Amino acid sequence: MEISLIGSSRLTLRSISRLQSLLAQAQQELSGGRHHDVGLTLGMRTGDSISLRSRLSELGSSATAMETARLQADVTQSALATIMSVADTFNKTLMSARSGDVTAGVLRDAARSAINNISGLLNTAFRDVFIFGGQNNLEAPFPSYEGSAGQTAVQDSFAAAFGFTPDDPAVSSISAASLQSYLGGDLQTLFDPPSWQTIWTKASTESVTFYSGSAEALDLSSNASGKVFADLLKGMATIAEFASDAFSAQSFEALIDHAIASVSSAQGALANEQGRIGFAQARLKSDADMQETLKGIVNMAISDLETVDPNSVAVRINELTVRLEASYALTARLSRMSLLTYI
Repeated sequence: MEISLIGSSRLTLRSISRLQSLLAQAQQELSGGRHHDVGLTLGMRTGDSISLRSRLSELGSSATAMETARLQADVTQSALATIMSVADTFNKTLMSARSGDVTAGVLRDAARSAINNISGLLNTAFRDVFIFGGQNNLEAPFPSYEGSAGQTAVQDSFAAAFGFTPDDPAVSSISAASLQSYLGGDLQTLFDPPSWQTIWTKASTESVTFYSGSAEALDLSSNASGKVFADLLKGMATIAEFASDAFSAQSFEALIDHAIASVSSAQGALANEQGRIGFAQARLKSDADMQETLKGIVNMAISDLETVDPNSVAVRINELTVRLEASYALTARLSRMSLLTYI
């Protein structure tokens, strides 16, 4: 009798332990909304769940990359907008100088200030990457103008063409035609490829391309090696180095007109650049929205596989609780019966 009671008590205790474990699992499923053991529950369909979660992870990584690309494009657009503003302000100063309202000295200072502003903007960095550097985006693409190889090349070019420096009184002897020929010839070569890329900027001629969720190549960047910036800097450097009150009125007008033409051309190209990037941004947003839709679909598919029915789990919890309480009661009775054998 005693052995039988002890054996029954042990079986009951094991049953209690198992019921407690099952109850804990059911309570976890109810609170988490997911099967306690997905593999055991799904069986052969476990592979579907794994594939869906892998796809969800890919979509998450893609969404992160898209967000980074979006933010970098926003920074690029902001920098381009500021560059456009600097160019516009300088062009207005050029027009005022042509009307005689601004002296050559003030014009030179305005040009140098504009160059410094443009240089800083072309060296804009986002998350330790220089956004105007093309594929060479770990190095600042545009060196400081003062003392640069570009400035030296411009100064040397003028001296080689005319035999004296721009601050020499002899500039008064330069005719408007001769100056125009120089500006469109020898000086222009310093701002055309390959001189622009070798003398002025360290940016790569190859831009960084982003592949969106649709596998379409999107160019969301602007590159300091581009002609738009060469034209802009040419117009500014021409004034910064050559503007002088010693020029004849006709030659000074020719100098200003050439600078206005260069800066105006750059402004038109800047607007096109902003529009091009804006179009790519719109496509990126469309792809990002599509990715979010796909994430929702995949999440629903995962939910259909792995999510528990809260009503059925609640019923199971209730049944397990009843069985557990019955087991507790049985254990108590067995304990009392076992004690009576010793009385």
